[in-house]
Amino acid sequence: MTLTLIAAIDERNALGKDNDLIWNLPDDMKHFVSSTKGHAVIMGRKTFDSIGAKPLPKRHNVVITRDPHYSAEGVSVVNDLQSALDLVRDDDRPFIVGGAQIYALAMPHAQQLEITHIHHDFGDADAFFPEINHEEWKVVKEDFHPVDEKHAQSFTITRYERAAD
Repeated sequence: MTLTLIAAIDERNALGKDNDLIWNLPDDMKHFVSSTKGHAVIMGRKTFDSIGAKPLPKRHNVVITRDPHYSAEGVSVVNDLQSALDLVRDDDRPFIVGGAQIYALAMPHAQQLEITHIHHDFGDADAFFPEINHEEWKVVKEDFHPVDEKHAQSFTITRYERAAD
């Protein structure tokens, strides 16, 4: 199993504000869908709520919450990260899809990061991705997308793998 954290972040590692994204990047969203389709996606309850409290289609959706009575149709609900990882252990590439607290908890367990680096500082954010220690992570793939009629900001989709000890 290769646990992958997938996220889009700005120049300050911002993920969003008020439980929502601050940007609209259709090609990044296409990358997210094509990467995660057919795999497990693990997210916190607030992230699940922010996507409409409906499971992402064609994926095993796992929601982590501290509320022992929480339930939602079409998703597996667990109360901690280890339970989520145990639940998806048969998936060859499960994804952590947010939010900030879940990314921070999962970072030590991840083997890959799939990060869209948005070349902009949005300034007004309240959720942040953990710092990427470049001594622990090496870049293995980069794909630059310039500004165009659908994308107000340029961005680079970067795949990192955990560096060998």
